[in-house]
Amino acid sequence: TLDLVVGADGKARDIKVVKGLGHGLDEAAIAALARCRFKPGLRNGDAVAVQLRAFKVRFFMNDTF
Repeated sequence: TLDLVVGADGKARDIKVVKGLGHGLDEAAIAALARCRFKPGLRNGDAVAVQLRAFKVRFFMNDTF
């Protein structure tokens, strides 16, 4: 579970782990969010930064290698 800010440009920033899993998964979640692009919030038709709290990242195991 992470807190982050989606900037007016749609990029995630200020990413903080609220509840981590350890074993490198916290770092993987941060890296994944840093690569994502979101729709920014809008105020009066203008893009604005929005704070997201308790954003959950789910990991799935793939049994094919």
